[in-house]
Amino acid sequence: MSRDGAGSAVARLLPVLGALAYFAAGLLWLGAGSRAGGSVFAPGSTFDTSPTGLSLARRYLAGRAGRPGGPARVEVLVRPITSGLMSGATVLRVRPRHEPSPLLLEAPERAWVEGGGRLVLGLRDAYGPLATAPAAGRTVKVFPAWPGVSTLRPPAPRRLDAGLPAGAHTVFAIGAAPAVAREPLGRGEVVLLAVPEAIENGALDQADHLRLLEALAGAGRVVYFDEHAHGLEREPGVIDLLAAWGFGPLLVLLPLTGLVVLWRQRARLGPPLDDYRERRSDAVDLLDSLALLYARSLGPGEVRAALRAGREHSLKSRRTADGAR
Repeated sequence: MSRDGAGSAVARLLPVLGALAYFAAGLLWLGAGSRAGGSVFAPGSTFDTSPTGLSLARRYLAGRAGRPGGPARVEVLVRPITSGLMSGATVLRVRPRHEPSPLLLEAPERAWVEGGGRLVLGLRDAYGPLATAPAAGRTVKVFPAWPGVSTLRPPAPRRLDAGLPAGAHTVFAIGAAPAVAREPLGRGEVVLLAVPEAIENGALDQADHLRLLEALAGAGRVVYFDEHAHGLEREPGVIDLLAAWGFGPLLVLLPLTGLVVLWRQRARLGPPLDDYRERRSDAVDLLDSLALLYARSLGPGEVRAALRAGREHSLKSRRTADGAR
């Protein structure tokens, strides 16, 4: 085989090899996404649609916004809590990332809570001075708060093991240990939730978990889902969501397809196509059909006589028209 033949064979194989490589990359991407739980967002995030996320909680509260007993509106918080945050709002911070610190609240957070804010901390791991530990037994309500919320069935019972503030009181307990507690601060409060699974997607429809979510959000309050605690400095865009839904290979394929199309348009395969277009008038086809009709129905003498009569009629018509002028 000549070098030109070998080069053309390689050129024909390149699109096929590219398609196979894309197919393999797509399988690897989807496999990695399924192993990671199908989401690139952290557990406890409102953008996480897995059982550990809060996407259902945000959707439910947003659907009740502005209604009687519902929140004023629902937003995503992508900045730290400061005194500039709307007072009287509720911040839901579930499974937050937290650097080791002896303080439960930073100074700006404490000032915001004392001004009337409500901070809900849904904790699975240590947070500041607080520690949690697995617990066994039923979750029992021991303080008359949040009417209508009487039964919790968290899939992973947990207790606040150590570091509970002195001014906090237990609302739900497992045995003798607190599972949900409240700490009043000024005109606001901090809610410590050692069973955050109760308001996550996987168990939101169990027991009184939905009513617990409503009670934590509060009526007429602005509700913020704290995504800054998960490392987000901005709300995810379209590309982030497409990647989270497994459309990453498509984002790679689109520019590659464009490059392949441009590359293939530069080289022609085979001879050029004949750009043939019919340019004859329809009158030509009509004349041909009449000639075939006359040839089949008339003899040679009859054809000549018909042509002579037609010519004479045309000449008489022209003389008459000239005389009328």
